[in-house]
Amino acid sequence: SIEKVLPNYDQTLILNGNDPNVVRLALKAPKANVVYFGLGRNKYSQETTNEASEGKFCPVCGNRLEYSYYQYSHIGSFHCAKCHFRTPILNVELHDIDLEDHTFYFHQEKFKDPYQGMYSMYNCAAIIAVAEVFCIGFDVVRQVFANAPQPKGRNETFIKDGREVVLNLIKNPTGANEVMKVIEHDPADRSIVIVLNDKEQDGTDISWIYDTYFEKLMSKNTKKIVTTGTRGTDMALRLYYGGYQGVLETKETIEEALQEIGNDHDKLYVIATYTALLPSRNAIKKEMGL
Repeated sequence: SIEKVLPNYDQTLILNGNDPNVVRLALKAPKANVVYFGLGRNKYSQETTNEASEGKFCPVCGNRLEYSYYQYSHIGSFHCAKCHFRTPILNVELHDIDLEDHTFYFHQEKFKDPYQGMYSMYNCAAIIAVAEVFCIGFDVVRQVFANAPQPKGRNETFIKDGREVVLNLIKNPTGANEVMKVIEHDPADRSIVIVLNDKEQDGTDISWIYDTYFEKLMSKNTKKIVTTGTRGTDMALRLYYGGYQGVLETKETIEEALQEIGNDHDKLYVIATYTALLPSRNAIKKEMGL
């Protein structure tokens, strides 16, 4: 749908140069001024990946793309061995990425990412690219980052009486894997509630949960996992097949799942699909008296 409006577009496109599915848009916009943003190779980059990749093939010739490195999923430095399609020169390239401190550098200037995860760094790169196009100073960019609101369901944190609950949306393998990484790197003991729905807005085919590395949750720090939602039992089966050895239970409702975890003193992560996000958020606030 986006490609259809691009042939006569003669303004500026700001594109993720590390994503072949986004770079391909420039092929359909010969009149546009294209600005690319992305991340340089960093200590988290990998030369191989087992994550589900949505951009495996060249949009020009159909040949399988080759990667110098991956940031996550199909995002990274790519090229086609049979034609010219490749990662373009990046106008905005972040470097010295530190996911623990949530910091990065651009033009020898240090910035702090307001959120967590590699995917959030790409949002920051996009914002800086916009600032560069419109000649907006770095002081304004820093104010934007410093005052960024907490998106609902995007690592949203609720705290009361020393109890911390973190809510995250998942809706596809790529985004879900990034959520798994954030949880994996948290050293705190935790319990987890996973709410899996299969309504139309979620996607009725839930096979994507087998392309998601829920194994990243299966460490000694995860004390209990409770699944719920319209396909909660399928989620429990996925965890069982994945080799989870901890306490695993299934509940009919989100409220029951939260009550099951309620007496635990560990940090709680709630992971919900699209239609389950708002009900989960409401249930968390009610359970915590917020």
